[in-house]
This record gives sequence, C-alpha cells and structure tokens, in this order.
Amino acid sequence: MKRLLDNETIRGLIMVLFSVILAMAVGSLVMLINGYQPLKVYLTLFKGAFFGKRNFLTSLQRATPLVFTSLAAIFAFRTGLFNLGIEGQFLIGAVIATFIGFTISGLNPVFHVLLALCCAVAAGAIWAFIPGLLKVKLKTDEVIITIMFNYLARFGVSYLVNYPLRESAVAPMTPQIKPSAELVRLAQGTQLNTGFFIALFMVLLAAFLLSRTTLGFGMRNVGLAPRFALFGGIPVNKTILMGMLLSGAFAGLGGGIEVLGVYRRFMEDFSSGLGFDGILVALLAKRNPLGALFAAIFYGGLKSGAMVLEWTSDIPRELIGTIVAIIIFFMAAESIFDFIWNLGNSRVKAVTKEA
Repeated sequence: MKRLLDNETIRGLIMVLFSVILAMAVGSLVMLINGYQPLKVYLTLFKGAFFGKRNFLTSLQRATPLVFTSLAAIFAFRTGLFNLGIEGQFLIGAVIATFIGFTISGLNPVFHVLLALCCAVAAGAIWAFIPGLLKVKLKTDEVIITIMFNYLARFGVSYLVNYPLRESAVAPMTPQIKPSAELVRLAQGTQLNTGFFIALFMVLLAAFLLSRTTLGFGMRNVGLAPRFALFGGIPVNKTILMGMLLSGAFAGLGGGIEVLGVYRRFMEDFSSGLGFDGILVALLAKRNPLGALFAAIFYGGLKSGAMVLEWTSDIPRELIGTIVAIIIFFMAAESIFDFIWNLGNSRVKAVTKEA
C-alpha cells in the first residue's frame, strides 16, 4: 500500500484531479458567456461518452485507432524522435489493407484478415523507414520530412481513390472489401470490432518491448542521451531506424484495422486527424503504453460524448470542440503543474527549515 501511495503517485493523482477541475471551471466560464448551463452540458457530455452500453462501446470503437497511433508516437518519442508522419503512415496502411481486402477472394477469413493487416503493417513501416533513413544517412530533420510525407501520402491516396481504385461516380471511394476480410463486429448497433482486442494485445506487446527487451533499453538510452548510448556500445543509427520502423508499423496497423473493422472500404479523408490525435494521447499518457490505453479511451469518449451532445442540444459544434480542447489542454499541461508543485514544496521546506 505504501508503494502505491508514494510521493510520486500522490503528486500524479493531484495533478490529474487539479487539471480536470481547472479545465471544467474554465469550460464553465466559456459556456456561461455563451448562455449555456455548464452542469447540464457536462452531464450530457460524460453520459454520452461512458454511460449506457451503446455509448460506452462507441467510445471504445473511437479509442481503438487512437491506441495504435499513440503507440506509434510513443515508440518515436522513446527513441528521441518526433514522428509527425503518423497520419500519413496510417493512411498508407489503410489503403493497402483495403486493396488486399477487395482484390483477393476465396481466402479463409482468418488468413485474409492476417494478410491485409500484415501488408498494412509493412506499408506503414516502409513509409516511416524512409524519413528514418534520411535522418541517419543525411542528418535531416525528421519533423520536416515526416510532415512532407504526410502530404505525399494524402495526395497519393487521394489520386488512388479518385482514379484507379474508384468504384462510385457519386463519391471518391474504393469498392467494399470482401466479407472474408472484415473484422467481426462485437455488438449490434455499434462499430466496435475485434480490432479493439488487437489493440489491447499491442499495448501489452509495446509495454513488454519497451521495458523488458534489449531493444527497448537501447531505445530509451538513445532517446535520453545518444552520445552516452554510443559510448555504451548501443548502435544508435540502427536503433533510430528500428524506432521509426516500429512507429510506422503501429500506425499502419491502426489504419488497416480502421478500414477492415469500421468503414469496410477506403473513402477520401476518412482519417480526420487520427495521427495527430494519437500524438496528443501519447503525451497525455506520459509516453507510457499502458497509460495510452486509458488516455485513448478518455479522449475517444470525449469525442463520442461531444457527438451525442451536438445531437441532443442546440450547442454549436465549435463550442463543443472548444470545451473538449480546454479539458485536453489542462490534462496535458504537466509542466505548469510541476512548477506549481515544486514551488509549493520549496516554500514548505523553507518554512520548516526556518522553524
């Protein structure tokens, strides 16, 4: 019990509680200025996110792709990289999985799904490997390169879905995938599918890789102190490449699962910022794979609850987005609260010393 309630744990719990209270206070002020009742809005928001079977399962479905994109961000962060290309890797994985899903027929459902997802993993990993290789060989800035690769991915898949892979003259979309490539949905009336269980497994796998393997040890050391890692015998360039490969692999897998389990086809602009949301979730989780699961469910729940709030009230979407953004901002503002915490501790110590 003492180990669970050490100073670090207590500090973390206080920071989270303080973040939520402060965020709700600021959000309440925004709502009052716009003529809305804060208590009613918050009750509807959280009820629409986590209360009721259908609402909760919808939140889990919205959290599933965020788990994969946040894991992708965590592997890059742990290696000292800032992979802003997760969105593009997600898209590439999704379109490749879709292509495998609707072009191949006659396969056993298990093999068809595995083939599509393996191709999505490979596609995402390759798309991330190129910026990693440029960083290692040419010392380029991975932030700029990965952002540019986002544009390349988006324009590339836009061309594919508008021309060679387009099925409908009404909207830019590919043919629907074969039934054998579909992930099984878990509850009627929702789009939650077996991809959520794959996400759970990947969280455990990521936690194991980062904390219990030589690769994870090397990634942490390269991320913290590359020169120290090099003197310690860790192959820095190889570790950077592995970090980018794994980051892209998780992102590509997330894109494949989103297509096979939710949309069942690729539609232009189906990924509305899931890659960048994943980076935010990773920051909320303090770059911890297990924390990413809960942060993704929380963030996905807020998104799901915001939709329910929009459907059941006259609150405009922009105000809902502002409220959600305020909550996330204060949850992520760790450095501000660390400063306040440390300042309070220093004053307590000063008073104690004087006494």
